[in-house]
Amino acid sequence: MDDVTPYYAAVQRILYGVTCDTMRMFSAQTTDADRVKFMGGLECVRGIFDVTPPSSDKSGAESTREREVGNESYQQREYAQALSHYNRSVLLAPLATKGVSQELVLALGNRSAALYQLQRYRECLADVELAVRHRYPTALAYKLFDRKGRCLMALGRTNEASAAFLKVCELLGLSNLDANRRQALRESTARQIDACALSPDDNEGISGLHGVGNNRHLPSVSGNRSRVFANASDAFDLKFSPDCGRFVTASRDVRVGEFVLVEKPYASVLDCKHYDTRCFHCFVAVDVPVPCTNCARVRYCSETCRKASWDAYHARECRFLPVLLASGTGNLSLLTLRLMLVTGLRRLLKHNATPNTGSVFTDAGGCYRGGYGAVYNLVTQTQYRTPNTLLQYTILALFITETLRKMDFFGGDDVSGSDDRISRVGGAILRFLQIVSCNGVEVMQLDVQPQILRSTPERIGLALYATAALVNHSCNPAMEVIFYGDACAMRATCNTASSDELTIDYGYLYYSTTREERHKFLSEQYFFECLCDACVNNWGVKSALPGGSIPPLKCVRCQHRLSLTQREGKDPTKVKCRKCALVQNPLAYLDRLQESTAAVEKTLQTAKATSPVDAIPALERHVTLMDKYVMPPWRDYVTYTSTLKQCYRMLGNVKVKQTSATSMTS
Repeated sequence: MDDVTPYYAAVQRILYGVTCDTMRMFSAQTTDADRVKFMGGLECVRGIFDVTPPSSDKSGAESTREREVGNESYQQREYAQALSHYNRSVLLAPLATKGVSQELVLALGNRSAALYQLQRYRECLADVELAVRHRYPTALAYKLFDRKGRCLMALGRTNEASAAFLKVCELLGLSNLDANRRQALRESTARQIDACALSPDDNEGISGLHGVGNNRHLPSVSGNRSRVFANASDAFDLKFSPDCGRFVTASRDVRVGEFVLVEKPYASVLDCKHYDTRCFHCFVAVDVPVPCTNCARVRYCSETCRKASWDAYHARECRFLPVLLASGTGNLSLLTLRLMLVTGLRRLLKHNATPNTGSVFTDAGGCYRGGYGAVYNLVTQTQYRTPNTLLQYTILALFITETLRKMDFFGGDDVSGSDDRISRVGGAILRFLQIVSCNGVEVMQLDVQPQILRSTPERIGLALYATAALVNHSCNPAMEVIFYGDACAMRATCNTASSDELTIDYGYLYYSTTREERHKFLSEQYFFECLCDACVNNWGVKSALPGGSIPPLKCVRCQHRLSLTQREGKDPTKVKCRKCALVQNPLAYLDRLQESTAAVEKTLQTAKATSPVDAIPALERHVTLMDKYVMPPWRDYVTYTSTLKQCYRMLGNVKVKQTSATSMTS
């Protein structure tokens, strides 16, 4: 019983009060809003959830202690260890009511010194800018500008460096240094100014803001952009059928390696175990964090992300985040709450009053709007859920609704005229709990190992994408989902002909799990039976697939399997396709495959000394050739395709190695 969270203890008390008659009446409710209103009216539910936020975890004393420990490491020239302690000092430092925090500015100043010693000049410049903005002590400010000038010199930005050194001369007059020391610094600074004049300026035009260089380059879609889907290429086309519902097909031939879709989420939440290593807002790796102004729990890659987070959701969420994490309800409830905060009460109520239930949420010009209307109209699968499951979701919706009420989401009007609004928002919450459960996408990173095929993907968060959610599953997918921060990119891993379906996998692949395992998961989580080729023909797992040096071949015109005994005439090298009658030379196909295999193996060996991603072009050529000649399933096809996928993943999120000194949640 000690392991039961306060939320689940409350759920148990609610379930004790639910009778058979209660369940019958609950089952008779036909809308999500009615379900929430009915359960919220029960005596056993009223006032049961305690959503009281704790006091702030910021601490000036702890910030000072961490800074002093960092100073000891700095004096021992253990600059990386000093940086870890200065990071903690920055995160713990409270922000004073007037925006001035002695602990924060001193932590930033000291961290900039460690960054300078580590030759991380751009990040050092960012900390100098932040410290100045937060009113670093005037008597010490000359140190910051001297450090700024040295960083700019190292970056070749000599004109800016000269201006920084001139500022040092000005600030020395406001320092507490004795006359001799002040004069010595003036002379050394004058020499720095002279050195700037003798060096050409190589201004890179790069801002000193944190986050520059942290975010991996977000790719663009291949070819032309779609006129209908803003985040997709012109190869992305949406269809509808009674059997499959919405599904995406290729409007033109798609080649291996093409980016078909690149999309930022409508909303996302970072797993709490990654708060110490990734930006709370965009998920990029962070080891020089910008702190939240109100809590020490989360961190950001830049002030831009901090402001975007605060304006969109964190201003309300910040104080209550410990309560939500302690509830044990996981990312499902966190993302659903985030969806409500990002959308806002006005838009929720407006859309709830006039919902668009069309097959695709488009504007007058036929363009896919995305946004709230699109995610609201994603499938819920309510019709397949049992009354007990819907009851559990409804109770969770009431908990989230109460949390929003405590956040003042409803404008402080807790009595007059608010019951209807609260039940309508509660209904939207219940709907989104179901939407997220079968449309939410786990954001991943790759834990890179020396042997690339042993590298494993790990979850770092959960997100909801308006366009990506339209793509169906296959156990033998046409595309791989790669994550860059919290953005997802769908990249082709095989050649797809025009009008064929473009698919991804929902976490299960035919060559890694049995058909029974896949169908059980897909049926329980997504309520459908997969009818891809791998399932219909029951292709085995990788170890059971056919292998060897001679793969099964297919006709290059109709894709039908070639029979090597169906010879044409007296030429022993020629065979005729049984389906389309095309005469072709399978020995030539085998020779090309053998040559390509040797070339890609040589490239992979060479890439071991540099980076596996250097092998991507060779892998793409080889997979393209196999697509043309080989009839799947074949073991080597799986091996090379899997290697290509791993290389693609290495261009996205990779695991961040964490040191104990940087952890704020351990």
